[in-house]
Amino acid sequence: MTIRKSKRIINQNKSYNESESDNDFMILSEEEEQTHQDNIPSFDGDLSNSNIYNEFIQVLDKEIQSKSKFFQEFNLELIKKSKNDDMPINPPCKDALSQEEINKKIDALNTFVEQSKLYSNIIADQLNETGNENEWKYDIPGLLDPNIKVKDYQRQGYEWLLSLYINGLNGILSDEMGLGKTLQILLLLCFIYENEQMKNNKSENIFLVVVPLTTLDNWVNEVKKFCPQLPYLKYYSKDIRNDFWQANKRKKGLFSNQNRSGVLLTTYEIIMSDIQHFRTLDHSLRYLIIDEGHRLKNLNCKLINCLNSLNLKHSNKILITGTPLQNNLIELWSLLNFIMPNIFSDYEEFNKWFDSTDIHQIDKQLIANLHVILKPFVLRRLKKDVLLKNELPMKKEFLIKCSLDPRQRRLYSQLVKNTFQNYKNYFLIDSACLFMDLNRDLVKEYDNNTLILYLKYLYLKLYDFIEFDMMSLIQNYDTLKHTFELLDTNIFKKYVYAQTKSTINNNVQMQKRHIINNPFIIFNPYYHHDDYEEMNTKSIFLKYQGNKLKKLDSLLSLLIKQSHHKVLIFTQFITNIDLLVDYLKTQNIEHKVLTGTTTNISRQQDITEFQQSNSPYKVFLISTRAGGLGINLTKADSIILYDSDWNPSIDKQAIDRVHRIGQTKNVAVYRLFCGSSYEQSQFEKIHMKNHMNEVIVENGNFTYKNKLKDDVEEIKEDYYKYDFTFEDGKLHDEFTKREKDVLLDRSNASYTKSYAENYKDLPNIKLFNFNED
Repeated sequence: MTIRKSKRIINQNKSYNESESDNDFMILSEEEEQTHQDNIPSFDGDLSNSNIYNEFIQVLDKEIQSKSKFFQEFNLELIKKSKNDDMPINPPCKDALSQEEINKKIDALNTFVEQSKLYSNIIADQLNETGNENEWKYDIPGLLDPNIKVKDYQRQGYEWLLSLYINGLNGILSDEMGLGKTLQILLLLCFIYENEQMKNNKSENIFLVVVPLTTLDNWVNEVKKFCPQLPYLKYYSKDIRNDFWQANKRKKGLFSNQNRSGVLLTTYEIIMSDIQHFRTLDHSLRYLIIDEGHRLKNLNCKLINCLNSLNLKHSNKILITGTPLQNNLIELWSLLNFIMPNIFSDYEEFNKWFDSTDIHQIDKQLIANLHVILKPFVLRRLKKDVLLKNELPMKKEFLIKCSLDPRQRRLYSQLVKNTFQNYKNYFLIDSACLFMDLNRDLVKEYDNNTLILYLKYLYLKLYDFIEFDMMSLIQNYDTLKHTFELLDTNIFKKYVYAQTKSTINNNVQMQKRHIINNPFIIFNPYYHHDDYEEMNTKSIFLKYQGNKLKKLDSLLSLLIKQSHHKVLIFTQFITNIDLLVDYLKTQNIEHKVLTGTTTNISRQQDITEFQQSNSPYKVFLISTRAGGLGINLTKADSIILYDSDWNPSIDKQAIDRVHRIGQTKNVAVYRLFCGSSYEQSQFEKIHMKNHMNEVIVENGNFTYKNKLKDDVEEIKEDYYKYDFTFEDGKLHDEFTKREKDVLLDRSNASYTKSYAENYKDLPNIKLFNFNED
């Protein structure tokens, strides 16, 4: 027997009717149970063919249509419809900026723009544009391990960093993930360490590098790998932290090789905890480097306030981020304010320049000016621009239609069109019925009619009907009363309310996401099973878990069983991971799991086992936020995004676990998508963010391949504008044969724009994010 390990602890003490006490659930003695059972019609049919749920839904619909007392609170035609904010949105349009307003904005920028042009051309003059080794201005530091090969674009990044340092400027190293930003930073620090003769120097020189906890060990390993003679200190353990602030111990040299100078590596949490000590560092603090610098996007976050309180009069600052613009211009301004507080000192003024919510309405000249402003301080290269074709395989993305199934539609409609309390009661009654249907053996002594009468009783009780009303509304109520109370205790309270009292909360948006992803996140009727063999057949197991899981099942059947691909599945919710573990177990698919609770030791062991060439593990199930950084899983060539993050860069980081240097196969991304719902508006906003990033960052050409030109290149405004709507019908819910062929096609030709155009009218899939022909 395979024991399930994903079950959560449930507190069963609280009453389901919060207005009543636990006494509402009367526990009967064995004798009383037997007495009342004798008067109840038993079920003598085939349990496997008894579908209480469908029969009840028909009764429920009939009662609503007849406008009886039963279930009237679920009649949406009688409920005043609230605003449905889940329909596909049109961004609120502002009036187009007048020419006078545009001119004022341009005038306000003129001085700043001219100054930025000067900086840009100075730095560009100092850089080697051709990549010719004879023209490099600075030698590679001797501290670099001679076995390490520095690519031309990495060397150019190293020289750009040195140019900033020499000119007393701060900057943002914003190369796309996987291009070696860490190596470029270490080259800079090695150069300074060597040329300023810091080795065995009596004075103290500290390069403070602040990183996320998940990448701290990786940074230590990179220092050892790239420049093993560069002194470093992992400032994390309690003993090291205590010793560092004791003057006598620090004078002896706490960095590796007993040096007083070197790279001090620590985490966000530690720097905030010990900020009072770090403020005492004066001339010794030479460089402040923030990895994953987009974490400073919130102007008022504690981390940015702590870092701003450091004494940085004699030091430079570098932010490292592959995603400088994630959601809006406010976040970009926050990063610029941190590295250049004297220039970007007034957010209100900056916001006046770019105050349109629709990026299309911002004048092209204003965007061009922003590019000019950013040019001296930002370096960004993309993998597609600097890597050879054989260094990085192709990547394409599919949008997979996952319409709401009938149960999801009913639950979702109650949520968005009814009051929350009515939705909650509807969900409780629906879940009680589904539980009895899928666990018929627990109520086998009752026939369907009795159980449906109990559900009517449950409705009346949830709405505080008095017993007199129940007697008049339910036939044979006196006879069945004890049966109803018994079902309350042994079925509803024990199995249904025990789960839903913590999962049905007032967060409407989260309820929407759970219904779309899998209603079992809110209530799982298989929750109490200890053995996977008790989960019934595959068709029954999948039947009520929503169309996303059914589409996932179809995809895995294609990718694993038919084509032998290895797959990463990303999802936002731990509770959904529990359900996906159940699914993979029932299908006997070997898998690994990574969440925020996975220990570092287990994390590395699981990655190693998954990456082995003869590994039996076909699926890696990952919590998106926990597994988006510091992981190399190139043995997989397929990614399934079960749900999307509001921040598109988070999903991009997840995809980069597979699509990175070291990948030898073409990569496919499958994004599950439910239109005409919460995900429709979410996806439109995600595309607006992607488009803003394209206009502000990618079109800025922050590569220094050429000097800054005075003429403004045409901006590709509609680069990300793409039709991702599906016809919402009952037909073609399963993949067609043609679609299966497209989903599995990994030929180079299938990654082109012309290929996508040929298959743009498929009912269940859309292909986008393709490569140019």
